[in-house]
Amino acid sequence: MIHTSSSLNCVRPLSGYVRDGIGRIARTCIIIASVLAVLLVAGSSRLNAQGNLSVSVTTPAHSATLSWTTSSTVGANYHVWRAPCTVALVTGVCPIAGEGSFLIVGTPSTTTFTDSTVVGNTTYSYYVTAFCPTGGTCASNFNLNADSPQSNHVGAAVPGDPVGAPGGLTITNTAKNYSDGNETLTASWYKQSTPTTSYTLIGSTGTLLSQGQLASSDGRYTYQWTGPVQHLILRVCDPQGRCASKVIS
Repeated sequence: MIHTSSSLNCVRPLSGYVRDGIGRIARTCIIIASVLAVLLVAGSSRLNAQGNLSVSVTTPAHSATLSWTTSSTVGANYHVWRAPCTVALVTGVCPIAGEGSFLIVGTPSTTTFTDSTVVGNTTYSYYVTAFCPTGGTCASNFNLNADSPQSNHVGAAVPGDPVGAPGGLTITNTAKNYSDGNETLTASWYKQSTPTTSYTLIGSTGTLLSQGQLASSDGRYTYQWTGPVQHLILRVCDPQGRCASKVIS
Protein backbone atom coordinates (compact mmCIF):
# COMPACT_ATOMS: atom_id res chain seq x y z
CA MET A 1 0.00 0.00 0.00
CA ILE A 2 1.28 3.53 -0.81
CA HIS A 3 0.20 6.63 1.15
CA THR A 4 0.84 10.10 -0.32
CA SER A 5 0.58 13.63 1.03
CA SER A 6 1.23 16.97 -0.71
CA SER A 7 1.94 20.55 0.41
CA LEU A 8 2.18 23.90 -1.41
CA ASN A 9 4.94 26.36 -0.55
CA CYS A 10 5.30 29.96 -1.82
CA VAL A 11 8.87 31.26 -2.00
CA ARG A 12 10.16 34.75 -3.01
CA PRO A 13 11.86 34.76 -6.43
CA LEU A 14 15.30 36.24 -6.92
CA SER A 15 13.85 38.93 -9.30
CA GLY A 16 11.68 40.53 -6.56
CA TYR A 17 8.35 42.02 -7.82
CA VAL A 18 6.70 42.25 -11.27
CA ARG A 19 3.76 44.27 -12.70
CA ASP A 20 0.77 42.30 -13.91
CA GLY A 21 -1.26 42.89 -17.10
CA ILE A 22 -3.48 45.66 -15.62
CA GLY A 23 -0.78 47.54 -13.78
CA ARG A 24 -0.95 45.93 -10.34
CA ILE A 25 2.25 45.00 -8.59
CA ALA A 26 2.29 41.46 -7.31
CA ARG A 27 4.85 39.28 -5.56
CA THR A 28 5.69 36.30 -7.75
CA CYS A 29 5.33 32.89 -6.24
CA ILE A 30 6.73 29.61 -7.27
CA ILE A 31 4.48 26.74 -6.28
CA ILE A 32 6.40 23.78 -4.97
CA ALA A 33 4.51 20.58 -4.62
CA SER A 34 6.06 17.90 -2.48
CA VAL A 35 4.83 14.37 -2.35
CA LEU A 36 5.69 11.96 0.41
CA ALA A 37 5.37 8.31 -0.50
CA VAL A 38 5.46 5.63 2.11
CA LEU A 39 5.61 2.05 0.91
CA LEU A 40 4.16 -0.45 3.34
CA VAL A 41 5.46 -3.97 2.63
CA ALA A 42 3.46 -6.93 3.79
CA GLY A 43 5.39 -9.76 5.48
CA SER A 44 7.86 -10.39 8.28
CA SER A 45 10.72 -8.16 9.38
CA ARG A 46 14.19 -8.71 7.92
CA LEU A 47 16.64 -10.47 10.21
CA ASN A 48 19.70 -8.41 11.01
CA ALA A 49 23.03 -9.95 10.06
CA GLN A 50 26.21 -10.19 12.11
CA GLY A 51 29.67 -9.13 10.99
CA ASN A 52 33.38 -8.83 11.69
CA LEU A 53 33.97 -12.57 11.26
CA SER A 54 37.51 -13.66 12.16
CA VAL A 55 39.27 -17.03 12.42
CA SER A 56 42.31 -18.53 14.14
CA VAL A 57 43.87 -21.93 13.44
CA THR A 58 45.51 -24.19 16.04
CA THR A 59 48.24 -26.73 15.38
CA PRO A 60 49.19 -29.58 15.53
CA ALA A 61 45.84 -30.88 16.84
CA HIS A 62 43.99 -29.01 14.11
CA SER A 63 40.95 -26.81 14.64
CA ALA A 64 39.66 -23.47 13.37
CA THR A 65 38.05 -21.11 15.90
CA LEU A 66 35.73 -18.42 14.54
CA SER A 67 34.26 -15.37 16.26
CA TRP A 68 31.93 -12.59 15.12
CA THR A 69 29.83 -9.71 16.43
CA THR A 70 26.31 -10.31 17.69
CA SER A 71 23.29 -9.91 15.42
CA SER A 72 21.16 -6.96 16.52
CA THR A 73 18.13 -9.27 16.32
CA VAL A 74 17.51 -10.40 19.89
CA GLY A 75 17.25 -14.18 20.21
CA ALA A 76 19.04 -15.03 16.95
CA ASN A 77 21.20 -18.14 16.64
CA TYR A 78 23.86 -18.68 13.97
CA HIS A 79 24.76 -20.96 11.08
CA VAL A 80 28.48 -21.44 10.42
CA TRP A 81 29.09 -22.23 6.73
CA ARG A 82 32.29 -23.79 5.34
CA ALA A 83 33.58 -24.55 1.85
CA PRO A 84 36.88 -25.93 0.56
CA CYS A 85 39.21 -23.30 -0.94
CA THR A 86 41.24 -24.54 -3.90
CA VAL A 87 43.54 -21.53 -4.29
CA ALA A 88 45.87 -19.55 -2.04
CA LEU A 89 44.29 -17.05 0.35
CA VAL A 90 44.60 -13.35 -0.52
CA THR A 91 44.88 -11.15 2.59
CA GLY A 92 43.14 -13.85 4.61
CA VAL A 93 40.25 -14.40 2.18
CA CYS A 94 39.63 -17.15 -0.39
CA PRO A 95 38.98 -15.63 -3.85
CA ILE A 96 35.42 -16.32 -5.01
CA ALA A 97 36.62 -18.43 -7.94
CA GLY A 98 38.36 -20.77 -5.51
CA GLU A 99 35.42 -21.35 -3.16
CA GLY A 100 33.63 -24.69 -3.36
CA SER A 101 30.12 -25.49 -2.16
CA PHE A 102 29.23 -24.19 1.30
CA LEU A 103 27.69 -26.47 3.91
CA ILE A 104 26.63 -25.80 7.50
CA VAL A 105 29.20 -27.15 9.98
CA GLY A 106 27.83 -25.59 13.17
CA THR A 107 24.70 -23.98 14.69
CA PRO A 108 25.92 -22.14 17.80
CA SER A 109 23.82 -19.81 19.90
CA THR A 110 26.91 -17.80 20.92
CA THR A 111 29.31 -15.74 18.80
CA THR A 112 32.17 -18.24 18.76
CA PHE A 113 32.56 -21.67 17.18
CA THR A 114 35.44 -24.15 16.96
CA ASP A 115 35.52 -26.36 13.87
CA SER A 116 37.41 -29.49 14.91
CA THR A 117 36.72 -31.36 11.65
CA VAL A 118 39.35 -29.52 9.60
CA VAL A 119 42.15 -31.55 8.02
CA GLY A 120 45.85 -30.78 7.86
CA ASN A 121 47.30 -29.16 4.72
CA THR A 122 43.83 -27.98 3.64
CA THR A 123 42.38 -24.50 3.10
CA TYR A 124 38.80 -23.48 3.87
CA SER A 125 36.46 -20.49 3.49
CA TYR A 126 33.85 -19.56 6.10
CA TYR A 127 30.93 -17.21 6.59
CA VAL A 128 28.18 -16.91 9.22
CA THR A 129 24.44 -16.17 9.01
CA ALA A 130 21.91 -15.44 11.74
CA PHE A 131 18.53 -17.16 12.02
CA CYS A 132 15.61 -17.42 14.46
CA PRO A 133 15.24 -21.06 15.55
CA THR A 134 11.95 -22.80 16.21
CA GLY A 135 11.09 -22.45 19.88
CA GLY A 136 13.57 -19.60 20.31
CA THR A 137 13.18 -16.14 21.77
CA CYS A 138 13.04 -13.97 18.63
CA ALA A 139 10.14 -11.55 18.33
CA SER A 140 7.07 -12.97 16.58
CA ASN A 141 7.48 -10.71 13.53
CA PHE A 142 10.57 -12.64 12.35
CA ASN A 143 10.40 -15.68 10.07
CA LEU A 144 11.65 -18.89 11.69
CA ASN A 145 14.73 -20.69 10.31
CA ALA A 146 15.29 -18.06 7.58
CA ASP A 147 18.92 -17.01 7.23
CA SER A 148 20.09 -13.41 7.31
CA PRO A 149 22.50 -12.03 4.68
CA GLN A 150 26.01 -13.43 4.92
CA SER A 151 28.76 -12.03 7.09
CA ASN A 152 32.13 -11.29 5.52
CA HIS A 153 34.05 -14.36 4.32
CA VAL A 154 37.31 -15.46 5.99
CA GLY A 155 39.83 -18.09 4.96
CA ALA A 156 41.65 -20.63 7.13
CA ALA A 157 44.81 -22.39 5.92
CA VAL A 158 45.35 -25.44 8.12
CA PRO A 159 49.02 -26.50 8.31
CA GLY A 160 50.03 -30.00 7.34
CA ASP A 161 50.70 -32.74 9.84
CA PRO A 162 54.39 -33.27 10.65
CA VAL A 163 56.01 -36.49 9.51
CA GLY A 164 56.12 -38.85 12.47
CA ALA A 165 59.40 -40.22 13.79
CA PRO A 166 59.95 -43.99 14.01
CA GLY A 167 57.69 -45.32 16.71
CA GLY A 168 55.36 -42.34 16.16
CA LEU A 169 51.64 -42.39 15.43
CA THR A 170 50.97 -44.19 12.13
CA ILE A 171 47.76 -45.29 10.37
CA THR A 172 48.82 -48.79 9.40
CA ASN A 173 45.79 -50.09 7.49
CA THR A 174 42.37 -49.08 6.13
CA ALA A 175 39.88 -51.31 4.32
CA LYS A 176 36.27 -50.99 3.14
CA ASN A 177 33.58 -53.65 2.73
CA TYR A 178 30.28 -52.93 0.97
CA SER A 179 26.78 -54.30 1.64
CA ASP A 180 23.24 -53.09 0.78
CA GLY A 181 24.37 -49.60 -0.21
CA ASN A 182 26.47 -49.11 2.92
CA GLU A 183 30.15 -49.51 3.60
CA THR A 184 32.09 -50.67 6.64
CA LEU A 185 35.46 -49.06 7.26
CA THR A 186 38.05 -50.93 9.31
CA ALA A 187 41.08 -48.86 10.27
CA SER A 188 44.16 -49.63 12.34
CA TRP A 189 46.89 -47.40 13.73
CA TYR A 190 49.86 -47.68 16.03
CA LYS A 191 51.55 -45.44 18.57
CA GLN A 192 54.30 -46.88 20.72
CA SER A 193 53.87 -46.62 24.52
CA THR A 194 50.61 -44.65 24.25
CA PRO A 195 47.61 -45.95 26.26
CA THR A 196 44.99 -43.77 24.51
CA THR A 197 44.44 -42.09 21.16
CA SER A 198 41.53 -40.08 19.73
CA TYR A 199 39.97 -40.39 16.29
CA THR A 200 37.81 -38.21 14.01
CA LEU A 201 36.03 -39.47 10.88
CA ILE A 202 34.82 -36.90 8.33
CA GLY A 203 32.55 -37.54 5.35
CA SER A 204 32.94 -36.31 1.77
CA THR A 205 30.75 -33.23 2.41
CA GLY A 206 32.75 -32.22 5.48
CA THR A 207 30.21 -33.72 7.89
CA LEU A 208 31.51 -35.10 11.17
CA LEU A 209 30.57 -38.81 11.10
CA SER A 210 32.23 -40.12 14.23
CA GLN A 211 34.54 -38.97 16.99
CA GLY A 212 35.90 -40.61 20.11
CA GLN A 213 38.78 -42.10 22.06
CA LEU A 214 40.24 -45.60 22.18
CA ALA A 215 42.47 -47.30 24.73
CA SER A 216 45.17 -49.89 24.09
CA SER A 217 47.69 -51.75 26.25
CA ASP A 218 50.20 -52.30 23.41
CA GLY A 219 49.79 -49.17 21.26
CA ARG A 220 47.77 -50.95 18.55
CA TYR A 221 44.29 -49.62 17.78
CA THR A 222 41.42 -50.85 15.58
CA TYR A 223 38.26 -48.93 14.71
CA GLN A 224 35.14 -49.71 12.64
CA TRP A 225 32.42 -47.51 11.16
CA THR A 226 29.40 -48.37 8.99
CA GLY A 227 27.42 -45.86 6.92
CA PRO A 228 26.55 -44.63 3.39
CA VAL A 229 29.20 -45.08 0.70
CA GLN A 230 31.38 -41.96 0.36
CA HIS A 231 34.94 -40.64 0.50
CA LEU A 232 36.22 -40.51 4.07
CA ILE A 233 38.94 -38.68 5.97
CA LEU A 234 40.30 -40.33 9.13
CA ARG A 235 42.40 -38.37 11.61
CA VAL A 236 43.94 -39.90 14.73
CA CYS A 237 45.83 -38.02 17.45
CA ASP A 238 47.86 -38.90 20.52
CA PRO A 239 47.47 -37.09 23.87
CA GLN A 240 50.31 -34.69 22.97
CA GLY A 241 48.42 -33.44 19.90
CA ARG A 242 50.52 -35.27 17.31
CA CYS A 243 48.19 -36.44 14.54
CA ALA A 244 48.07 -38.54 11.40
CA SER A 245 45.44 -38.27 8.66
CA LYS A 246 44.41 -40.37 5.69
CA VAL A 247 41.93 -39.88 2.83
CA ILE A 248 40.05 -43.11 2.17
CA SER A 249 38.31 -43.47 -1.20
